[in-house]
Amino acid sequence: MARVHGERSEYLIQEEKKARLLFWYSGFLLITSCLVYLPLSFIYRKNNFISLIVLLVFWAIGIVLAVFAERQSRKVIKYFNGKKAEYNIFFRLLKLSKDFHLLQSLIINGKSNIDFVVVGPTGIFAIEVKSHKGFIVFNGGELTRGGKPFEKDFLSQTMKGAININGLIKKEIGKDFFVQPILVFSNIYRKLIFKEENINRVFVVSNNSLNRRIYKNHFKFSKEEVNRVVEALEKYQESELER
Repeated sequence: MARVHGERSEYLIQEEKKARLLFWYSGFLLITSCLVYLPLSFIYRKNNFISLIVLLVFWAIGIVLAVFAERQSRKVIKYFNGKKAEYNIFFRLLKLSKDFHLLQSLIINGKSNIDFVVVGPTGIFAIEVKSHKGFIVFNGGELTRGGKPFEKDFLSQTMKGAININGLIKKEIGKDFFVQPILVFSNIYRKLIFKEENINRVFVVSNNSLNRRIYKNHFKFSKEEVNRVVEALEKYQESELER
C-alpha cells in the first residue's frame, strides 16, 4: 500500500459541512411552506378571496424556494460529485506499492491547485481528478464531451499543476525533475473512447488505468531521490503550514 502524507484539507471539510447544511436547509424550507399552506387553506376554504390570496402567496413562496433549492442543489451535487471522484482516486492510489508516496492538500501560492502528487521509483506525478460523465474524446485539438468542448481547459490546468510542483522541488532541492501531469476521469458512468492517451505530454486516463500508467512510466527514480522530493513537498502540505 502506498504511503500517505498529509490529511484532508480543513478548507474542504468546512466546505463539505456548509454544502450539507445548505442542502438540508433548502429542503426544510420547501417542506415547511407546504405544511403551513395546507392548514391555512383549509381554515379559509369558505372565503374565496382569502383562499385565493393564501394560495397565490404560498405558491409564490413555494416557487421561489423551489428555484432557490434547485440552484443550490446543483451546486451541492456538483461539489459532492467532485469529492466522491477524489475519494475514489485516493483509494485507488492507496493500492500502489509501498515504494510510492501519496501526498495531498499541497498549498501552492496560497491555495491548493492539484488534487494528488505521487512520488515513487517511476517518477513524480501531478494528478488532476475530474468527475464528468459522458463520452469523452480528444478530437485532435481539445477534449470534448458529447461532441462539445469543456468550459475549462483541463489539459492546461493539469499541466500548470505539474509545472508548479516542479517549481517547488527545484526551489527546495535545487534540481530540475520532470513532473508527469495526469488527468483522470473518475466517474463510473463516464466513457472514454480511448483508454489512455498522451496529449501534449499530459496523460489522460480512466480510473482503471491510472495505477498501470504510474507503474509503466519510463522514468527511473532512486530511493534517495524519492525521499528528498517527498521531504521537500511535505513542507507545503496544509497541515505543516498551519504549525
